[in-house]
Amino acid sequence: MRFKLKIVLHGKSLHIRLKEHGSVGIWSEVNYDSTRFDMQSDFKYNRPQKPGWNGGDDGKRIYKLIPLQRGFAIFSINHIFRGTIVDKHYYIILTI
Repeated sequence: MRFKLKIVLHGKSLHIRLKEHGSVGIWSEVNYDSTRFDMQSDFKYNRPQKPGWNGGDDGKRIYKLIPLQRGFAIFSINHIFRGTIVDKHYYIILTI
């Protein structure tokens, strides 16, 4: 388990990046209060995909959080390997 405190200004966004590799079975899932944050997720490949190639799908998952109100909130991420949670990241976020 990992805990991190992040401070973000109201109206600004916070970005959290994690490694993912779908064909190996490494991915993440998030838990958060949608009344406290607007959340967007994007995936960026480390290498460009080539037609007809298998694999090569490793990259970074980028979670973009936009606070909707001031105060404390918790954003958690489960890091998963082949269907089993292997690590949990808890972000305690203070929006001022």
